[in-house]
Amino acid sequence: MKEKVEFKGSVILNPVPVVLITSKNKEGKENVFTVAWTGTSHRI
Repeated sequence: MKEKVEFKGSVILNPVPVVLITSKNKEGKENVFTVAWTGTSHRI
């Protein structure tokens, strides 16, 4: 087993919302997939 690695917090490691698409076919089978991750934005 590997040693535990501790990462310092940063914008990259913060959880960000995801964009999901859901669908259902004629037989009623449901499907979902990830389109993109959305993240933080800032002004320069």
